[in-house]
Amino acid sequence: MSAVLKRGILCALSGASALVSTSSLALPTLRGSPPACLMLPRWVMSASARSVLLFLAKVLAVYVVWYVVCDLWLLPDGRLDAWLSQHVAGVSGTLLSGLGHDASALGRSVTMPGISGVRIADGCNGLATIGLFVGFMVAYPGRFWRRLAFLPLGILVIYATNVGRVVAMVLTQKYWPAAFDPLHGFGLTTIFHVVVFGLWVVWANYGGTPSASSAPAPA
Repeated sequence: MSAVLKRGILCALSGASALVSTSSLALPTLRGSPPACLMLPRWVMSASARSVLLFLAKVLAVYVVWYVVCDLWLLPDGRLDAWLSQHVAGVSGTLLSGLGHDASALGRSVTMPGISGVRIADGCNGLATIGLFVGFMVAYPGRFWRRLAFLPLGILVIYATNVGRVVAMVLTQKYWPAAFDPLHGFGLTTIFHVVVFGLWVVWANYGGTPSASSAPAPA
């Protein structure tokens, strides 16, 4: 199972557990009947909690679909991963050359004289991160046209982030080789999650979800 799917499932389960663990509401008893021992959780009666549960259900559904499409089809096929990796390598090499460095891109690899270069593997081309972003965008409420405009913008931001990450790794390998392994193993990988979280915060605040104050007053 993919790491992205696991993160989505863990997120949904932790949210559901927090809701279920909330306090309970006792059912009223009828005259002459034994005391009711059935307890209804408060979240059943809460509209906001139902929205949270709907969001969690959407997240799980999206990541199940993503797992089927990505892990069972796209990854075994390999063409989308190869195209994306080669495209990121080509843009990274062009950017380095534009900045005045003697860099070249060949297939999935970006290199400079005197170093082995950086090879963009399937798990490092940003495809899984794009799936994570799209999953939250589809699950979180918002206006349709704003979502339609924000999705390609967010994908472009993630793509540009990956290009910047590859450029930084090549320059680190060339001019600061001792820092390459720590940056590659943690620092430059964590930036993906920071970017996705930032995009999600932007969407949550400016996605255009109608608020209760903007709802029409009852006649």
